[in-house]
Amino acid sequence: MYVTVSESENNEPNAVLWKNGEKQKLSNVYSSGSSVFVSGNDVYVAGAESDRNGSAALWKNGVKQILSQDS
Repeated sequence: MYVTVSESENNEPNAVLWKNGEKQKLSNVYSSGSSVFVSGNDVYVAGAESDRNGSAALWKNGVKQILSQDS
Protein backbone atom coordinates (compact mmCIF):
# COMPACT_ATOMS: atom_id res chain seq x y z
CA MET A 1 0.00 0.00 0.00
CA TYR A 2 1.21 3.51 -0.86
CA VAL A 3 0.18 6.79 0.80
CA THR A 4 1.59 10.28 0.38
CA VAL A 5 1.17 12.92 3.08
CA SER A 6 2.82 16.03 4.42
CA GLU A 7 4.37 15.51 7.84
CA SER A 8 5.44 18.39 10.05
CA GLU A 9 9.11 18.61 10.93
CA ASN A 10 10.30 21.70 12.81
CA ASN A 11 6.88 23.29 12.19
CA GLU A 12 7.27 22.90 8.41
CA PRO A 13 5.38 20.33 6.33
CA ASN A 14 7.49 18.00 4.19
CA ALA A 15 6.28 15.57 1.51
CA VAL A 16 6.50 11.95 2.64
CA LEU A 17 5.71 8.64 0.96
CA TRP A 18 4.64 5.68 3.05
CA LYS A 19 5.10 2.29 1.37
CA ASN A 20 3.94 -0.79 3.28
CA GLY A 21 4.53 0.96 6.60
CA GLU A 22 7.97 2.34 5.71
CA LYS A 23 8.49 6.10 5.55
CA GLN A 24 10.44 7.79 2.74
CA LYS A 25 10.97 11.54 3.13
CA LEU A 26 10.74 13.16 -0.30
CA SER A 27 11.80 16.72 0.51
CA ASN A 28 13.63 18.79 3.12
CA VAL A 29 11.74 22.03 2.40
CA TYR A 30 8.12 23.15 2.66
CA SER A 31 6.37 20.66 0.39
CA SER A 32 3.35 18.43 -0.05
CA GLY A 33 2.48 15.23 -1.81
CA SER A 34 -1.01 14.97 -3.26
CA SER A 35 -1.20 11.75 -5.26
CA VAL A 36 0.63 8.46 -5.86
CA PHE A 37 0.77 6.39 -9.05
CA VAL A 38 2.55 3.06 -9.42
CA SER A 39 3.57 1.62 -12.79
CA GLY A 40 5.58 -1.58 -12.71
CA ASN A 41 8.54 -0.92 -10.42
CA ASP A 42 8.21 2.88 -10.65
CA VAL A 43 6.47 4.97 -7.99
CA TYR A 44 5.40 8.52 -8.88
CA VAL A 45 4.31 11.15 -6.35
CA ALA A 46 2.79 14.42 -7.56
CA GLY A 47 2.84 17.46 -5.32
CA ALA A 48 4.37 20.88 -4.76
CA GLU A 49 7.49 22.38 -3.25
CA SER A 50 7.74 25.98 -2.05
CA ASP A 51 11.45 26.65 -2.40
CA ARG A 52 10.63 27.25 -6.07
CA ASN A 53 7.68 29.61 -5.55
CA GLY A 54 5.20 26.80 -5.00
CA SER A 55 6.14 24.95 -8.17
CA ALA A 56 4.57 21.65 -9.04
CA ALA A 57 6.89 18.74 -8.32
CA LEU A 58 7.05 15.12 -9.41
CA TRP A 59 9.06 12.51 -7.55
CA LYS A 60 9.87 9.32 -9.47
CA ASN A 61 11.27 6.64 -7.17
CA GLY A 62 12.15 9.38 -4.67
CA VAL A 63 14.00 11.59 -7.19
CA LYS A 64 12.48 15.07 -7.48
CA GLN A 65 11.78 16.90 -10.71
CA ILE A 66 10.39 20.46 -10.61
CA LEU A 67 7.79 20.93 -13.32
CA SER A 68 8.33 24.19 -15.16
CA GLN A 69 5.55 26.67 -15.62
CA ASP A 70 7.16 27.70 -18.91
CA SER A 71 5.88 26.13 -22.13
